[in-house]
Amino acid sequence: MRTLTSLLGNSQKLDGGAMFGNAPRAMWAGWLAPDDDNRVPLACRCLLVREADGRRILLETGIGAFFAPKLRERYGVQEAGHVLLDALAAQGLSHEDIDVVVLSHLHFDHAGGLLAACWRHGMAGRHACCFPMRSSWSGAGPGNAR
Repeated sequence: MRTLTSLLGNSQKLDGGAMFGNAPRAMWAGWLAPDDDNRVPLACRCLLVREADGRRILLETGIGAFFAPKLRERYGVQEAGHVLLDALAAQGLSHEDIDVVVLSHLHFDHAGGLLAACWRHGMAGRHACCFPMRSSWSGAGPGNAR
């Protein structure tokens, strides 16, 4: 049996006008109140798929927590920690338990959760992945899931 679980990732605040396009503020502000900087709160949710054969598939990874503090502020990322990793832990999983990650596209709010916060460890400019792809391991691939 396949199960689907919605997982919370990091949240952010972005300019409401940019999020709602050419809809006037008077129209969207009643649905989602902007703050003093005209930013609206946005949640990044990921979907965990548990297959009957034991595979675990993660759809999207959210923003993550890879931004240095100055950039985190610029992009309105609300949490300093990696919320998705905490959400996985609440499901009894770690990032290493994920077999496949599927991304719809590579914008930072969908794929940023792949990255570890290397700036904390003096590795600015280099990024390490939080989610190693098991398919890249020797001998792994279709029919050989570990």
